[in-house]
Amino acid sequence: MLVFSWNIRGLDIRRTFRYLKNFLQDKMPDLIFLAETRMTAVHMGRFFTKLGSGGVVCVPHDGLSGGLCTLWKQGLSVQLISSSVGHIDVWVTYPTSQVIRVTGFYSHPKPGQRRHSWELLRRLSYITTAPWLCCGDLNEVLSFDEKSGNRPRSESPD
Repeated sequence: MLVFSWNIRGLDIRRTFRYLKNFLQDKMPDLIFLAETRMTAVHMGRFFTKLGSGGVVCVPHDGLSGGLCTLWKQGLSVQLISSSVGHIDVWVTYPTSQVIRVTGFYSHPKPGQRRHSWELLRRLSYITTAPWLCCGDLNEVLSFDEKSGNRPRSESPD
């Protein structure tokens, strides 16, 4: 299973579209999870219809941030389990009848709110013992040398 996860941070829609279209044609991933689309449901529908994916599940943005999408290629059967501003959880069934659970996850950007994100992920982990792939943006670093750009971060727990 080839999965691509990208926090697009609301990039210019034309540039993002061109990149994704080329990426889909070149790499042919089974599933793509996008975070921080910053798009309304209407815009997301138009955008992803033009990409020619097999299907899409989207969570619209909330205010000036957020927005999540999971797209998949034709030939896969995808069933939504649950979604929120922080995740999209799906069952993926291959033509061979192999079933895998995939969760696209976006942790809260504010350190003081991340405990809610981790609790959500913990609850999601209890759903099944089937194969599970969790991908996305955890908004977390293990050490300072992983961090570049934006604001510096303290190493103390929240």
